[in-house]
Amino acid sequence: MKGELKLLSEFDFTQNIPRVQEAAYFINVGSKILNFNGIDLGKYRFIKGKFTKID
Repeated sequence: MKGELKLLSEFDFTQNIPRVQEAAYFINVGSKILNFNGIDLGKYRFIKGKFTKID
């Protein structure tokens, strides 16, 4: 991979004090994936900067 990973958080603002709903590393815009440690990328989709396994 050429580029960088960014730690991003999704917050829940339904209460007075926002809470972290999910935090994960995402691939930054403009990055290029060359090899993903031998994982078959055909079984994954790239959604909102995150690889999601498709069934």
